[in-house]
Amino acid sequence: MSKYYTTILNVLAAPYTNEYSMNFDGIDEDIPTGYTYDATATPNLSLSFWFRTTSSALFEFPVSIKTNGGLYNSSIVMMYGTRLLIQDRTGWVFGTNTSINDGNWHNIIVTAAYGGNTTAGTDLKIYLDGNLTPDLSTPTMDSGTNSYLDGELFIGSFNGTSKWYEMNCDEVAVWESILAPSDITAIYNSGVPNNLSSLSPVGWWRMGEKATWDGSKWTLVDQGSGGNNGESVNMVEADREEDVPS
Repeated sequence: MSKYYTTILNVLAAPYTNEYSMNFDGIDEDIPTGYTYDATATPNLSLSFWFRTTSSALFEFPVSIKTNGGLYNSSIVMMYGTRLLIQDRTGWVFGTNTSINDGNWHNIIVTAAYGGNTTAGTDLKIYLDGNLTPDLSTPTMDSGTNSYLDGELFIGSFNGTSKWYEMNCDEVAVWESILAPSDITAIYNSGVPNNLSSLSPVGWWRMGEKATWDGSKWTLVDQGSGGNNGESVNMVEADREEDVPS
């Protein structure tokens, strides 16, 4: 085998590494991803992200997809002081019954089957650090037309104009399917982010790896299948930090 082909194979076989996260100031920094979800067309959704925070702010968003009505009180995923909330079709339910603003890295995975825009959903679950949280009132969403998700995925704010969240965030990924329990385990990987390629995410923003800085903004390459590159708003070059779950 030639030296050229050996080099190419070595590059292709390069091990997965996680070196960076993005730091959000909670004032005006966020990343619109360009990925749009519409529950009427694709009722199944899974969302995973890692974050670290000491903020106790109310009604602010580590990540968000708005509802068709555009109201923050029916969108995912919101921090309410020390705990994380997700919404069924009629309002907010607590997703974590323990404080997670402890300055440690946590993995959050949400799965939701919305059943379109008129029928009841069949699945609403949140996993904290690989474990299904026990404190949801019910895993079945009520029916209704006023709270299905229909909008762009934002990292660090509600919709790019309000409710920014202070945190470090890493490895944001989305699927238009319901992740299996084995997938949840693989993603959490005992607290160390794992290569998601085999799980085929529609969107996967690694929050630093393969990102480029052009002097005014970061461009985060979508390493999922959707091709939606995120572009930072009001962030600075130093917001990419060598601070990751480990």
